[in-house]
Amino acid sequence: MELTMEQKRKALALFDTPEEFYPEAMKMLTNQELELVLLMEKNIIPEDELESRIGEAGIAKFPKTLIRTAYTRCVTQKVRLEDNTLCYQIMNFYARYPYFAQFEFEEYTRFPRARKERLNQWDYSVYLAECRDMVKAKLDGQNIYLHDGDFLTLEQAIESIQNYEFLCVVPCNCKCMMDLTQRPRDVCLHTWNGENSAWDRGHGRQITVEQAVELIKMWRSRGLMQNGNPFMEGGFCNCDCPSCYPIQMAKELGAQGIHPRAYWTIHWNASKCINCTKCTKVCNFEAFTVGPDKKVEFDPQKCWGCTVCTDNCPVGAITKTPIEGAPPMREQTNYEAKGGEAVH
Repeated sequence: MELTMEQKRKALALFDTPEEFYPEAMKMLTNQELELVLLMEKNIIPEDELESRIGEAGIAKFPKTLIRTAYTRCVTQKVRLEDNTLCYQIMNFYARYPYFAQFEFEEYTRFPRARKERLNQWDYSVYLAECRDMVKAKLDGQNIYLHDGDFLTLEQAIESIQNYEFLCVVPCNCKCMMDLTQRPRDVCLHTWNGENSAWDRGHGRQITVEQAVELIKMWRSRGLMQNGNPFMEGGFCNCDCPSCYPIQMAKELGAQGIHPRAYWTIHWNASKCINCTKCTKVCNFEAFTVGPDKKVEFDPQKCWGCTVCTDNCPVGAITKTPIEGAPPMREQTNYEAKGGEAVH
C-alpha cells in the first residue's frame, strides 16, 4: 500500500533519521522497507514470526525476499537469541547511509554535492562522539583497541593476511560517502564473514591471499595507507588522508602518532634523493613537498609515520627506524565488532 506522509515520517523517526535528512532517507528506503520499519518498530522478532507478520499485513507477496533484501541493504540486522533462534531487528539511518553510498554508489552520486557534504558532516559528528573517549584514552597512554588504530608496514600487512581463511574486498565507506578522491574505492579488506558482516549481507568480492598481496602492493604504490591491526580479526583499511575518518578525527583531537599509532620514524637522505618527486605524490600529510627550487623537501613534523613513502622511493633515500618506547600492537583474537557494525 502507499503510505501517507505521516506514516513515512513515523517510519523515518523509528529509523532514527534526523529530520533534515528525511528527503535523502526516502531515496535510501523503499516503500516496502518503510512499511517493514513500521511493522517491526524497535522489536527483536524471530524470522518465522516476521515472515508471518509480513504476509498477514500484506506488505510483500514474498516475505522471505523482503526479509533478505532489507538485510542486504542494512535496513535490518540479525540477532541471535540464547537458544540460537535467528531474529531480525531494524537498524538506523547511521547504519544505512554508508551502505547506500558503498553499494548503491551510482544512486548516491546523484545527490547534490552540498547535500553529500552535509550528510558527511552529520555522520562524522556521530562517529566522533562514539570514538572521542577512546582516542582520549589512547592519548592518556592506555593501550586500548580502536579500529584502524595502527599504521602497518607493507611487510606487516602482507604477513597478517596469511593467517585468514577468508578474504574479501569491499568499497571503502569513507571514500564513498565523501566522494572526494580519484584513488581506488574498492580498498577495504575484510577477513570476517559472520552474521551482519558485509559478506553475509551479500556484498564484496572474495579473493585469495595471493591476490590480496598484489592488491596491497598496488594500493601502496598509489599512496594508500594500511591501517588496522595485524592481530585483529575483521580486516584493515587501505585509505588516503582526505577520505579517512580516523585520520580526520585524529587531526581534530591532536592524536598524531597515537591514533593511528606510528611505530616508525621516517628519515630522508637528501644526498641520495634524485628528485623524482614520487614521495610527494604518495605522501598523505604533505611531509614531502617540492620546494621553490624544484627539489624535494621533507618536514618531519608533518610526518605521521605511515611508512608508505619508504616503499615508493626508487633509490632508498627514505628509510625508517623503530620508535623507542612505543607500546606493542594490541593483540586480540576476536573481532570486537561482531554482532553489529555500530562504528563505520
